[in-house]
Amino acid sequence: MLILFFVSACQQSDEKDVEYKIGFPERLSSGLRGFLLASFEASGELVKETEDSYIYSHIDIREEQRKVWYSQIKKREFDQYVVPLFQTNQPKNEFNNLLTAEKLLTDKINTLDYDLPEITLNRDQSMDVRTSKGSRSFHLAEMLKEDGIKSGDELSVKVILVNKQEFLLCIKNMAAEKEPYTWLFMKQDFSKVLAVDASNSKYEAAVLSGELDAFKDLVYEPLNKQFSLLKNSYGVMNRDSGQIQHVKSTDLVSRDGKYVYLKGKQPLLTEDTHHIQKRADYVAGNRKDAKTFTLDYKKIASKLGFSKSPNIHRAEIKYFSDDFVVLSLSYKSYIADAGRTNVLIDLHNLRKTEVYLVDLGLN
Repeated sequence: MLILFFVSACQQSDEKDVEYKIGFPERLSSGLRGFLLASFEASGELVKETEDSYIYSHIDIREEQRKVWYSQIKKREFDQYVVPLFQTNQPKNEFNNLLTAEKLLTDKINTLDYDLPEITLNRDQSMDVRTSKGSRSFHLAEMLKEDGIKSGDELSVKVILVNKQEFLLCIKNMAAEKEPYTWLFMKQDFSKVLAVDASNSKYEAAVLSGELDAFKDLVYEPLNKQFSLLKNSYGVMNRDSGQIQHVKSTDLVSRDGKYVYLKGKQPLLTEDTHHIQKRADYVAGNRKDAKTFTLDYKKIASKLGFSKSPNIHRAEIKYFSDDFVVLSLSYKSYIADAGRTNVLIDLHNLRKTEVYLVDLGLN
């Protein structure tokens, strides 16, 4: 009898408690910071992270010459900027203010100090590029004609990734109906320039043929000895088999590509245990979870004072990382909508899942 009791107690101690709280989290955890930064990225493209700052690229489309410019946000300044979210009684309004926080993006920087290319896209489809190693002009209609770009098409450019040796641009054909993107890989000294169609089949063919091997740091991020993540959401390269592996259509990949939320694309999440796996374990077929948690939709409705006996109508993932998940929940009663909320799930605590119920307008 003593042994049976001991085993039972051990099993119970492994279960994570779930704590439901109304309102915004009380502190800025690393997971919450990641979510707020991801929400803020709509204002620009995060191209580089240094020890003390985040660097974004932007393009001014209002001018005759479309110039790329860069701004930086100091990490300490960002942490200070979001403090009102923890002090307000109207977190939805404060959150929306964060998304339009242009004053954080006024700190323009010297591009050459960070290996950032200076780029001007002209109306005649020529593009001028200057780096610390030199400068060149490209006529995009001629250079990218095999990708369907014609003279007179309206184009846009984004800087996606940058390092000391090379950088990646995204050229978008605004006139194209399908697959309007082309990746443009460039060395900082222009010793090699490569254009690749961004469609899955053509990009993967370029990877498998070795065409992109000269730009490995822009293409791959190693997960372990066997698997490497293909950046920009193209799957995982299995170096043992030489094949590119993808997730199931029902599963969801995190923003950084390193985690998979099982059944995360289903519009109505069940109240069963939710599973998040490392991408390397997922593609290897290992049944090993990085994080798990459970939710009680009826308890959430009761906490928020929704109408009696509401049924969960829709549950969607708006954001997830290895230690933070954001959901949008909507409820229905027999005759009408019964309420909606966002659910912020902080998974950093190994013994307790912290669930915050707060409407941020993410529906």
